[in-house]
Amino acid sequence: MIHEFAIEPEALSEWNAIWQSLEQFGVPHGRLIAHNKKKWLKKVHEATKNCPPVRRRVLEERLNRLRKKMTKGAGREYNPDICWCANAAAQQESQTPFRAVIVSDDHSEFNNFLTQYDLSEANALWHVQTQKKVPRTPKEMARCVSILGKMSGNILFIDPHYDSQLKRFNEVLLEVLNQCDINGKNVKRIELHTGTKIPVGEFEQNAQKYLSPKLPEGVSIHVFRWEQQDGQEKFHARYILTEKGGLNYEVGLDSGKKGETTNVSLLAEGIYKQRWQDFQKDSSPYRLIDEFIID
Repeated sequence: MIHEFAIEPEALSEWNAIWQSLEQFGVPHGRLIAHNKKKWLKKVHEATKNCPPVRRRVLEERLNRLRKKMTKGAGREYNPDICWCANAAAQQESQTPFRAVIVSDDHSEFNNFLTQYDLSEANALWHVQTQKKVPRTPKEMARCVSILGKMSGNILFIDPHYDSQLKRFNEVLLEVLNQCDINGKNVKRIELHTGTKIPVGEFEQNAQKYLSPKLPEGVSIHVFRWEQQDGQEKFHARYILTEKGGLNYEVGLDSGKKGETTNVSLLAEGIYKQRWQDFQKDSSPYRLIDEFIID
């Protein structure tokens, strides 16, 4: 659902169809730009140095807006002794290939390289699904959010029916943390937002018993329990949200029986922003009943 694309810096040396295609990047579109810390941005700035000053300023402004659409490229090797395209080609043979590599000139000798003429929905490498039917297994449900989770410092699990004593809920949450490489050093905030069907003491006791011992070292979860207010939103939908975007899990954040599936959808920017605000203490339409920490 969310895919990493590599873009050759020199392909952005002047205004072209590749620059225009950058509007189709971002979590809601399922496309993210892979980069190696600040090196990629620096190379793009260098590639545009011969543009007319006015045009270069416009391109730099667009470039600064790309930061939210970029992954960290963690774990990828870069060989300074070979060219950018050869490095990208090597990644295509690795365990974590890019969905595609976008370049300025045709490189038919490499796998999954695209030029500006290939960036249309008719191209299978460019086309991505923003809504997908997936098996209700922890692995497949977590796979949908893994790339987003790896680039985020805040992860919010939202399910009004979460039951902390049931394995089918806890195993999905734990698998998400695992696939997102979450540990006590790289995450700022993990939260679980749920309803009040289960008495608070029982919910917290079960969470400490069944979930806490299995959390990664150094990781704690802040639990918030909400209820609907008169005339306000119903607490019904299930999401995984981060500070960079979010996904809706139609059936819920629990695994199902063999053969069961759920629809998973990337949230459009406007809907994501609203749902993010819905689960902040100072802007939520719901009534906060209690909160506690699982560690």
